[in-house]
Amino acid sequence: MTLFSLIFIVFLIFIVRKQLKESKTLNKLANTDTLTELANRRFVFAYGESKVNLAKKNHQPLAVIIFDVDYFKTVNDTYGHSAGDIALISIAKIANEYVREHDILGRIGGEEFLLVLPETSAVKASAVGQRIRRAIEENDFFIKDQHIRITASFGVSCCHNNPAANINDIISAANTALREAKTQGRNQV
Repeated sequence: MTLFSLIFIVFLIFIVRKQLKESKTLNKLANTDTLTELANRRFVFAYGESKVNLAKKNHQPLAVIIFDVDYFKTVNDTYGHSAGDIALISIAKIANEYVREHDILGRIGGEEFLLVLPETSAVKASAVGQRIRRAIEENDFFIKDQHIRITASFGVSCCHNNPAANINDIISAANTALREAKTQGRNQV
């Protein structure tokens, strides 16, 4: 009977480990953009909402940066969608270099990215946006043996001591700032 119990326990451990591994895989698939391997829209919005609530509770600032690639349709139309994918992957890697451990960067649509920056003022978030913008602008994108210039436009928004703030409102304000950056000539924060 003891041998049977031991075999049964080993079998249960095997099953539990297998389930945990599958659960981790499913969790990653559910929360990750498959192209860029950044957080996906659903995850970054949920993370942002939890950080907004924490910021309100602790009376701390929270900033978001929303940015997208300027004239991305032209990249896709001229070089093909696979070239556009290569550009998005490169941009994700560039932007990810400026993300702190408790920030989150996600791809929230086509060529649009969202960065949530807890404990960050609008001034500091704008500086982060400028660093990412410059890094994208200065990067050499080689697509189909051609050097192309890619730029991005950025919108920044911050909430601080606003008990009514939620992530959708903060992102909406950042989107307004993004549209303004595009209207004023693109490639700016």
